[in-house]
Amino acid sequence: MINNHLSPPESDTDPDANWTLSRPAYERMIDRLFADLMTAVGSPKAREAITKRFGPETCASVAAIMKGMGA
Repeated sequence: MINNHLSPPESDTDPDANWTLSRPAYERMIDRLFADLMTAVGSPKAREAITKRFGPETCASVAAIMKGMGA
């Protein structure tokens, strides 16, 4: 999905013309983007704060998503 949505290079000599986001790079990027949230869903105090702010359904959904991502 990501590589198919890159804009075409301005020229064939563009050094970025063949750039793609590799699977390992994608996984590192996602891990870094969601690191704080992954940590938070493992903390009862943080989960309580998420529940107070966004509601129990949202907290449960976030926890399930983060668990699916390896939290």
